[in-house]
Formats: sequence, C-alpha cells, structure tokens
Amino acid sequence: MISCGVALAASLLLLLISAFVVYKFNCSSGIIDLFVILIYVLSAFAGGITGGKLIKERKFLWGLIIGTIYACIIIIVSIANHGGVSLFSVNGITSLLLCMAGGTLGGMLG
Repeated sequence: MISCGVALAASLLLLLISAFVVYKFNCSSGIIDLFVILIYVLSAFAGGITGGKLIKERKFLWGLIIGTIYACIIIIVSIANHGGVSLFSVNGITSLLLCMAGGTLGGMLG
C-alpha cells in the first residue's frame, strides 16, 4: 500500500505542476489531455518502482497490480465526481491500460 500512496502523491505533485503550467501559459485542451495521460503513466510508474524496490520478487507483476489499483482509484474518483464515467468506456479502458503499463514498467525497473 505504500506504493499506491507514492503513486497518489506523485499524482498530486504532477497535477499541481500541470495546473500551474496551464494557468501560466493558457494551454489548449489537447495539451491538457496530454498532461493527464503523462500524469497517469508517471504516477503509476512511480508506484511501480516503489513496489519493485520493496518486494524484489516478480517485480513486473507487482508493478502491474499497483498500476491496476491506481487506475481503479482514479476511475472510482472519476465516477464519484462526474457520476457517468465508466470503466467500460473508451477513456476508462485507455486509462486502465496506461496505468497498468506504467506500473509494470516501473516494477521492472524498480
């Protein structure tokens, strides 16, 4: 669970940085979408690295699990916030796959 906390903390930090950049430079919606994707991947990657360093066995599998848990947390928060976003939508599946890939890569490198 420490790894998921690291992923969420990374999300918070990256969201603050991206909010500042968007505010300062008045970015388009395409750039904002890119920031969101980068935040998903980098946060899951950070959680995967942490999990890989802590567990040290089957690191890629633990990174995958951490990335999946992180994606599920994001989807649950999104559903609670918007009420209509589903895991089975294109955005939900894409987010899940990106987080799983980032977590797996982080676990392998951790």
